[in-house]
Amino acid sequence: MITLRAVAALYLISGLWCAAAPQLAAGFLGFGSLNEKGLAEFFTVYGGLQTGLAVAMAVVSLKPLNVMVGLLFAAVFSSVLALFRLLSLALYSIDMAMLGMAVLEVTLAIVLWSGWLRNVRKRD
Repeated sequence: MITLRAVAALYLISGLWCAAAPQLAAGFLGFGSLNEKGLAEFFTVYGGLQTGLAVAMAVVSLKPLNVMVGLLFAAVFSSVLALFRLLSLALYSIDMAMLGMAVLEVTLAIVLWSGWLRNVRKRD
């Protein structure tokens, strides 16, 4: 439960940052200057998706029965995100911000898989 809540908190902070300061967050991620349409899309996809994932993880963590499924979902999602981040580093450019994001995303995937495995072992 703690693992899901901690990851949910990180996603919530990131999602709210993207929603509250989309131009700043987009610039950090290399989007440059966005027009109104681009800002609306960034606000929705980065702000909304991350906030939605945070709320889902937090809600799932409230009931012990749901934690296993929540950890599995979050671990799979985070692993695919980390994989695509690593692929993007190989295909495109590497800078310190993107390298930092890759380290964070790989770390989150490992933490979530570890949490899921701990829960599987508890049930055996």
